[in-house]
Amino acid sequence: MQLSKLVILSVTALLSATGEACKCYGSNGNLNNGATHKCCNDYHGVYSGNDCRAGSISEHLRGFDKCCKGQGSDCDFPGRAAALGQEMRAVKHVEIKTALAK
Repeated sequence: MQLSKLVILSVTALLSATGEACKCYGSNGNLNNGATHKCCNDYHGVYSGNDCRAGSISEHLRGFDKCCKGQGSDCDFPGRAAALGQEMRAVKHVEIKTALAK
């Protein structure tokens, strides 16, 4: 039992440590792969699958979000919460460990 919790926690940590990706959304809330590819190219990012690697456009995350138009993107950038007029809260590792302990 403890081994499975450790594996789940390790996988979660690994996924959170790997490079995040950005995607554009359309006006209906669905993914807009064409816009993602275009905006990624506009900011000289690395497009892979249907994502633009956030690390490749790290200095331009806000610009990428604006380029997406429609519903914006899922990129997190400094000041995003204020720009959207909402509170954003990251999940803490303590919360993950607590959830796994149950």
